[in-house]
Amino acid sequence: MDVELDDQRIPALHAQGTQTVLIGLPDDPRQLSWSTTTSPPSGALCADHLADLDHQDVGFIRYGSGVYERQAGYAARALSGFREHAEQRGLRFLHRPCEGSYESTAWTPL
Repeated sequence: MDVELDDQRIPALHAQGTQTVLIGLPDDPRQLSWSTTTSPPSGALCADHLADLDHQDVGFIRYGSGVYERQAGYAARALSGFREHAEQRGLRFLHRPCEGSYESTAWTPL
């Protein structure tokens, strides 16, 4: 779980020669078995749903900043899908990592 985009554990898994299934997806998933529930389509669906409801200003509040800093694949992909569709649909959005406090996620008008 918590597979990073450039996950350094994957070469070690290949070197061991044992079968491994990842929950998450690195940038290069060749020769891997994997599963994920957070992907660009999930972020895109959220952006499209909000646009379909005629929202214009939206916030993307998810995961702590450390998750994005270490480039966890699930977080990066969901944000990229959301960003892409928000831009296509003309939504203005603010991405705010959630550090677990009100102050870290308080809305600031765009």
